[in-house]
Amino acid sequence: MVLIDTLRANYLDAYGYPEKTAPFINTIAGQSSTFTRAFSTSSWTAPSTASIFTGVYPDKHELIWGFAAQRSQIDKSLPQEERKMQIDKINPALPTLPEYLSALGYQTHAYASNPNIGPEMQFNRGFDHFIRKSRQNASVFIRDIIAKQEILQEQPYLLYLHLNDCHTPYTRRKAFYRTPENFNDKTEREKAKYLSEIGYVDNQIKKLYKSLQLEENTIFILLSDHGEEFMDHGQLFHKGTLYDELNRIICTFKGPGITPQRLDYNVSGVDIIPTLLELLGQPIPEHMEGQSLVPLLRDEADASPLADTLEERTLFAHRMDNHNPGQEYWAAIQQHWKLIESNAHGPKLFDHRSDEAEQSNIYAEKLTEIAALQDQLQTFKALFTKKKDTPKEKVEVPIDDALVEELESLGYLE
Repeated sequence: MVLIDTLRANYLDAYGYPEKTAPFINTIAGQSSTFTRAFSTSSWTAPSTASIFTGVYPDKHELIWGFAAQRSQIDKSLPQEERKMQIDKINPALPTLPEYLSALGYQTHAYASNPNIGPEMQFNRGFDHFIRKSRQNASVFIRDIIAKQEILQEQPYLLYLHLNDCHTPYTRRKAFYRTPENFNDKTEREKAKYLSEIGYVDNQIKKLYKSLQLEENTIFILLSDHGEEFMDHGQLFHKGTLYDELNRIICTFKGPGITPQRLDYNVSGVDIIPTLLELLGQPIPEHMEGQSLVPLLRDEADASPLADTLEERTLFAHRMDNHNPGQEYWAAIQQHWKLIESNAHGPKLFDHRSDEAEQSNIYAEKLTEIAALQDQLQTFKALFTKKKDTPKEKVEVPIDDALVEELESLGYLE
């Protein structure tokens, strides 16, 4: 399982971008079941990835606050060694992806380069080997994995690779960089560097794939946790919104018995672990909120009930604006509709049939038509209100200058 942090789906040629930004991913997508309408459960790393690991939405896995804050939340009056940050962790009552596979006899290995993917929030649970090196380049991890590939071949394994190269601060990758026509425009300069990072990480995944000979007897899953904004709605990077450029993710499954095809059903990060468990012949725990996508992946004759379920169900997303405490965003997606609400702005409704970029708010015109969708979103919002009234255990993390510098560089501290 390779997760590319901050990879915006529609900046890939496999997802319709007019230039060849990621040729290897494009090749893999053509050999896989590729979902063109996959959505994250949040628009930043910690809660979105926790949903992938647990198969539930953020209100259930409880990881809402991670390594992101305002400077004002750090008490500078204290000596440095006494400064703390309070963050959440994955609900200890929920088993995680590596715990399920470890119980099945798999070796479990993880390499992560985002500070939010680590032991503080319990992402290491179930891994035999867990390595986090924040801001590490993909090439370093992949060289290490290739050097140790004999260990992987000793028994069935889960390899989880969380790559942060497409996250700010972007590096200009010379081999993949194209100077923008309007170099004086900051947005265009940032976008050009971002696209070069996509080319770089695409090339690194190709090296890993070829070296590990993943063509045979391997389930290969390629994901992102959220996207990135380049002034689509007035901001850069991935701050506190849930628009399509942040909420749409890539999602491909490749492996034995999986049919190469493009699938336009709405799917979510909560569907990943139920799908993987069924691919391994395991029952799906009742508490999971996702659906197994296996009948579609295998293009089975009796896949129509699942297709009907996906057509009718509603997907959800939540974002706590970490830089503006008290501001929250919620989204509900059903068929071609997407409804976004926040306590800072009025409700917004978009019709993806004609407006995938979500530029035209038609909420006032469609109140009657989307009444049921709005009711579902209110029910989802109420789950978070209920959680706020239930105390949960927080994790206290020491704050030193090195961590402050790291969080600043990633845009997690303002």
